Amino acid sequence: LLASALMSVVDFTAMIDKLGKPGVSLMMAFDLTTSLILFGTTLLAWVAATDGAPISGRARNVRVAWAIVIGAVAAACLVVPLMRALEIEKLWWEMSGKVKPQPALSLVLIGNAIQFVAWSALFVAAAEVIRRRALTNEAIRVTQREQAALARDVLESRLAAMQAQVEPQFLFDTLVDIERLYQKDTNGAAENLDRLITYLRVALPRLRESGSTMAAEIELVEAY
Repeated sequence: LLASALMSVVDFTAMIDKLGKPGVSLMMAFDLTTSLILFGTTLLAWVAATDGAPISGRARNVRVAWAIVIGAVAAACLVVPLMRALEIEKLWWEMSGKVKPQPALSLVLIGNAIQFVAWSALFVAAAEVIRRRALTNEAIRVTQREQAALARDVLESRLAAMQAQVEPQFLFDTLVDIERLYQKDTNGAAENLDRLITYLRVALPRLRESGSTMAAEIELVEAY
């Protein structure tokens, strides 16, 4: 739609000095219809030609070139008969104040096809740029997600390593403290040993888990 609007604006500039003359509205409507037909057929040809094609390379370039030619020729085969049926050529020369013989249909087809190839090439070039930019952005997003996942895995590994170092140290230090406490306060040492057992019953199963919940963490803190 954007390409059709752009092409129509370019065509409309040729009729600025003819505004108000009879047939101008028909000419403008025909130009807009021509744009829609051209870019519609080009879009269909481009999608069909690149379906399953490589992301880039010579094979894709060949397919894209064929899509441009086929889209332009197909559009010319649709537009020229419509132009002859509406007598657009005759109407244009009348508005220009000139009289010229009507050229052969084959020449009109060839001329329009050549003109349409230029527009189709611009259209497909823009489509390819937009597509490649989308693919690049998607590849960047995939890479960022992979990097985030890798960073998360590294962090989890570091946390697991720290936990593996801290847990035994905590256990050994606590047992040493309890052993010393038994020499001074047997009842207090027994209570501390019971608390340690309660804590270990809560903490040890979590060493095999990769995640946690708020409830589990609260239970761990209460046990500690």
